Amino acid sequence: MSRLARSQQALKLFSEVDLPHPWCRQGWCLYRCTAARAVKVAAFDFDKTLYFGGPSWKLTSAQIPKRLQQLQQFGYTVVIFSNQQGPGRQTSSERMQLEVAKLLSNFEDFYDFVRVDLQIFVSTARGDIGDPFRKPNTGMWKLFRSLCFHLNDLAKVFMWGTLPAARATPVMWT
Repeated sequence: MSRLARSQQALKLFSEVDLPHPWCRQGWCLYRCTAARAVKVAAFDFDKTLYFGGPSWKLTSAQIPKRLQQLQQFGYTVVIFSNQQGPGRQTSSERMQLEVAKLLSNFEDFYDFVRVDLQIFVSTARGDIGDPFRKPNTGMWKLFRSLCFHLNDLAKVFMWGTLPAARATPVMWT
């Protein structure tokens, strides 16, 4: 079976997963976007920028809540853009459901940990199919922008992340 055929099969399985409120889906992108209108944006990659994984992730991320809360107090809308490929690799409905539940649970745990109204965008496609939502492509940024960032003052936007996200920064703001 070709990569494209596997991807189409996985996307069909992915589209059949029931998402808990407030999560939504567009193509391979899962998102949680509750901000009415962003004026200033502080965007971050998730893995190894805000979340360091493992059983002791709350210890390795201990300084993160305070920093994100400060940004929110300064009027920033805090956004996470993350590539996660687990769902894109699933081949059965049961495994897809479990993978999506696990993925959303990680983000919900982090959301509860930082106590900040986060806007979260997660590309879940495999890295080898050229998905428009997967960084360094601009799909997640364009989706966020269409939902709650309608200004063109890009001087009020910054992105911080690991190398793939950092390379995408100049492109994402177009």
